[in-house]
Amino acid sequence: MPNVNLPPLVPTAGGGATDDAVVSSGKADLDTAAPSQTDNIIPNRATTASSPSPLNGNAWLRAPYTAGGPDPRFDKIAIVVKTGKEVIDVRIPAMWHSWMKSVRHVAITGNANMDDVAGTGLPMVDVFHDAWTQEFGPDVPSPDRNLTGGGIGENGAGWKLDAHKTLPSLKFVRKRFPDADWYILADDDVYFFMDNIHHRLVSMDATVPHYIGSPHLFVGCGGVTEMGKGPAFGHGGPGIIISKAGLDKMLKVVDQCIPAYRDCFAGDVRVALCMRDAGMLVENPFSGLQHTVPPTPEDYQYPTDTCLRPMSFHHLNPAVMADLHKSTKLARANLPAASNATAWAGVTPKTHPDLFVRNGTQYVNVARTSPHFAPVRVADVYQAVVEGPYASTPDQGIDTLDSERDDSVYLVVMMGDDAGLSSCKQQCISDATQKCRSWSWNPESKRCLLSSAVPQAKNKPKSISGIVKGRYSCTDRTL
Repeated sequence: MPNVNLPPLVPTAGGGATDDAVVSSGKADLDTAAPSQTDNIIPNRATTASSPSPLNGNAWLRAPYTAGGPDPRFDKIAIVVKTGKEVIDVRIPAMWHSWMKSVRHVAITGNANMDDVAGTGLPMVDVFHDAWTQEFGPDVPSPDRNLTGGGIGENGAGWKLDAHKTLPSLKFVRKRFPDADWYILADDDVYFFMDNIHHRLVSMDATVPHYIGSPHLFVGCGGVTEMGKGPAFGHGGPGIIISKAGLDKMLKVVDQCIPAYRDCFAGDVRVALCMRDAGMLVENPFSGLQHTVPPTPEDYQYPTDTCLRPMSFHHLNPAVMADLHKSTKLARANLPAASNATAWAGVTPKTHPDLFVRNGTQYVNVARTSPHFAPVRVADVYQAVVEGPYASTPDQGIDTLDSERDDSVYLVVMMGDDAGLSSCKQQCISDATQKCRSWSWNPESKRCLLSSAVPQAKNKPKSISGIVKGRYSCTDRTL
C-alpha cells in the first residue's frame, strides 16, 4: 500500500428513517438476499448542525442525513479518477463541488502521493511509478514530465504517460473498495449523472462479468495492425464501467497485461486488450448515453428525444462542469415534493428499485429526501449549458455565424432572391406546431433548413444557424 493516509471503510452507528420513507419488503423476490454489512445503516431525514465532515469515509453515518453526505443508494458503486499533480488543483475541485460529493466510494490515483487533494480531504495515491517499474524494470527511470489527467491532447506527453496509470488504477480501486458491485474508471474532466448511472445499473447483475463503455476501434498496439481486427475498446473519457465479476476476471491476468502492453498509446486500449486476454469484450448497453464530448452546442448534437437520461459527458473545463451541474437543480425542480404523499404513493421497491436502499427487512425510499436525487434529462442539460448563458437576452434565438445545423432537418425552404437571414429565422419561430427548434440559412443557395432537434453547429463559411429558445424541453417526466 502506498504511503498515504486513507479514510476508514468500516461504518459506525446509524440512524433510522421516518415512517413515510420506509416500505416493508413483504415480498420474497425482494427479500431473499442477506443484507450486507452496510444494509442496516441508513441515515434518517433530520438535520443537525453538528454533523461530522462528509470527507471522513463513513463518519457521516454517525449523524442524521445531511446535504453534505453522500447518497447511500450509490454505495455499491466505486469510482477511481485518474489525474496528475500538475492539474489536480484545477480539475478535482470542479468534480468535488459538483457530482463527486454524492458518492461515498471515490479514489483518486495519479503520479504522486497526497493526503488531501485541493482541500477535499480525499487522498491521491501514486500508481504511476510502481507501474513504470513493473513495465520497464527498476533500472529505467520514469520520465520527469507533467502527467495530466487526460483530455488535453493526444500529442501531449502527459496524455501518453497517463496510459500507464489505467490498469494499476483498476487494481487499486478493487482492493480499496472490495464490497462494491460496480467499478467506474474515470478521467478528471468528466461529469457523471450518478442517479442516471445508478438507474441503469440497479437492474443489472454484478456477479456476471460486464465490461461496459462507448465502443471505439484502434490500431497500432497489442498485435492489432488493421482497424477492426482487434477488440473494440470502451472509451475511457465518459467512463468505463466494470462489474465486480468482470474486474475480478481481468485481475487474474492484469499483472501480465501491464508489462505486455506497456507501449500501447492509450490506457483504455490497454484495458480492452487485457479484457480480451481475460475472455471479455466491451458491451454497449447504454448507447448514446455516455458522451465523449462536452454538451456545448459547438460539440454536441442534442437528440430529438429530449427526455433521454444521459450518464456522462467528457472533455469538460471547470466552467462548463459548473454549468452542467445546474442541470441537477433543474431536474429536481420537476420532482414532486417529498411531502406529496399522493405523488409518491405508487413508488415501491419493485416499481422503482433505484430509489430505495435496503434496511434489514425494510426498504428505505432514500431518493424521496436525498438532496442528490436528480433524474436529469438531456433537456435539463440543454437548458443549463446552452440557454443558461443567454438567459438575460431579450431576443428569441441564439445565432451562430459561419455554421450550419443540417441534421434532423424536417423541412427545406427555398427562399426568394429578396429573402434573407431574418426570413429564414422567422420561418422557424413562426412554426405553429413549435416543431422547429433550430434553423440554418445559406445566403448563396438560398436554402433555409428547419430542424426538429438542436444539431451540432458545423463549420460552414457564410452560413448562419440559430436555436429558438424555450422549445427544447422534456414534458414526459417520470420518477
